[in-house]
Amino acid sequence: MDPTRDYTLARPIDLTAEMSNPSSMWNLATGFVPIGYVNGLSPITFTGSLEGGGNTITGLRIASGGPFLGLISVVGGSVNNLIIADGSVTLVDGSYDAGLLAAVNYGTITNSAVSGSITTGQSQFIGGLVGINYGTVSKDSASVFISTTSGAADIGGLVGYNGGNISNSYAAYPISGANMTNVGGLVGENGQNPNGVPASIETSYSDYAFIISGSISNIGTLVGYNSFGTVDSSYATDGGNIPFIGANGSTASVKNSSVLSYSDSLLQASYVGFDFTNVWTISAGQMPTLR
Repeated sequence: MDPTRDYTLARPIDLTAEMSNPSSMWNLATGFVPIGYVNGLSPITFTGSLEGGGNTITGLRIASGGPFLGLISVVGGSVNNLIIADGSVTLVDGSYDAGLLAAVNYGTITNSAVSGSITTGQSQFIGGLVGINYGTVSKDSASVFISTTSGAADIGGLVGYNGGNISNSYAAYPISGANMTNVGGLVGENGQNPNGVPASIETSYSDYAFIISGSISNIGTLVGYNSFGTVDSSYATDGGNIPFIGANGSTASVKNSSVLSYSDSLLQASYVGFDFTNVWTISAGQMPTLR
């Protein structure tokens, strides 16, 4: 696959049977090889575009241990209108950078959704959609069960480490583990890009639950550690004794954002700043979804 070309997904793809077929082209132990993945070397960045056309890839399974695991190892171009359903990623201890859609994003990911699971040990930068984001994530969602054993860091329902911009996006499903650092329902750590530009989160929300034990440092229903970034017009459902933001750095900022009780999370009026005409919609008894 030429990483500089533009591609369109013409129809849905179901990989469920293929991933368990011993006569298929895929290794039964390691599953799908991420686009741009080079074992033992730096991955090749995908600088082209992938237009999903609203089609779904079902049953994606990646178990090569890592790092740089996801459908695409590194996005430098764009991914749009793509759905990944019932996907799974498995990492080994000491690995890093993983998400169902991409391990790292320097480009643009829009109008996309992922669901499934990620299983990891003592790893870092793990997100339901993207492990590390230095680009733009907009109008995306993740419903991914993230399970760690012990000692993981920068774990987020949508993005593990955000050094770019996240807007009009949401995440839901549990995060499970022990002795973790920087764990957030939406983002594990909201920091800065390699040039020192602060990251941002706006008009987004989290509905994550946590199954945790041991020593947990910096855990938040929306963001685990807001080290350098900004959070604006964003929300999370009440996590009981878990705070909205686990910890804030000295230059970080949070405005027009808050925890919502379950009953308030079902009301359009609670989401001040959300565009319910063009971007979001909400039905009675449910939380907002993207149009």
